Amino acid sequence: MGRITQFYQETITNNSGDRYSDILAWDDEKLEYCHDYIQWLFPLTEPSRAVPNSPVLEAEDIAAFLENEELRAKLRNAFVRMLAFYGLAIQESIEGTQLIEAPNYQERITHLVCHSHNYLRITRILKSLRILGLEAEAQAFFKILQVIYQQEKANIGPYTYAYWLQAVTE
Repeated sequence: MGRITQFYQETITNNSGDRYSDILAWDDEKLEYCHDYIQWLFPLTEPSRAVPNSPVLEAEDIAAFLENEELRAKLRNAFVRMLAFYGLAIQESIEGTQLIEAPNYQERITHLVCHSHNYLRITRILKSLRILGLEAEAQAFFKILQVIYQQEKANIGPYTYAYWLQAVTE
């Protein structure tokens, strides 16, 4: 069993000693200023350049998430927490999974458009969701990011948008 699977099952902590459930309970300020948790919540198959000692998804982790509904549900919960951090929320409808502005959107949007490390986090989230079996959530996230990009082009920029597009199409 890979480290990511163990972390999601809460049998191990991340490198800072935090459990999955601890991180989801953090306030927005801690999520903004702490930089070593996102690699655990939204792991990738390549090493993080920002946090070199963070885990990398192994084939057994990917298989576990794709086979286990409980692990995917926990990944979705982590995604919902990060959406709240950005001022967004999931809305299920007949059309499927959609994202909408949450009541705190105007207060939180600056964290999405004015902090470049959040651009990297968003790219990571998009990729990780797709790898681990939450394609619909990744596509819904990208759809609202397209709208936000149109409104905030001066802050976000075309290079960032290109990374997001690549994350949902590669």
